[in-house]
Amino acid sequence: MPPTTKQTAIGTSALVATISAAAATFIATPTALATVDNLSVQAPPLGAYGTGCMYKITINATQKSTVAVDDRDAANPYSGPSTYLGASPVPYNQTVVMNWTPKFAGVRILHVSEVNSNSHKDVTVTVKKGFGTGSLCMGL
Repeated sequence: MPPTTKQTAIGTSALVATISAAAATFIATPTALATVDNLSVQAPPLGAYGTGCMYKITINATQKSTVAVDDRDAANPYSGPSTYLGASPVPYNQTVVMNWTPKFAGVRILHVSEVNSNSHKDVTVTVKKGFGTGSLCMGL
C-alpha cells in the first residue's frame, strides 16, 4: 500500500531535519589550519649568496598542507622583480626541501606561505653577483 500524503510529509520532514543537522555540524566544525613553523636557507660559502648559484630552502609545517615559496625584492615586495619558486605539499610535522637559485642581486625576501591560510615566514637575504658553478658557485 502506498504511503499517504501525511506519511510522505512526515518522512520528508524527518529527512530534511537529519540533513540540516548534519550540515550544521559540518559547518560549525572548526577547520584546523597549518602553520609554517620554520624556514631556513642553506648558508652560502664565503658568506654571500650569488645569482645563478643553487641553495637549499628547508621548510617545516605543523600540519598537512601546501606551502608556496616566492623570492621577492625587499624594497618592493609586491611590485619589484620576483620569482615564484613553486609549491609543495607538506605532510604532518614534516620537512620540505626546495632548491633556490637567485636570479636577482640585492636584498631579497624569501617568502613561504601556507596555501589557503595567513601563515607565512620570511627570511631576508642579500644576494650578490654569482661566480662559478655547482659547489664552487659563490657571490662576490
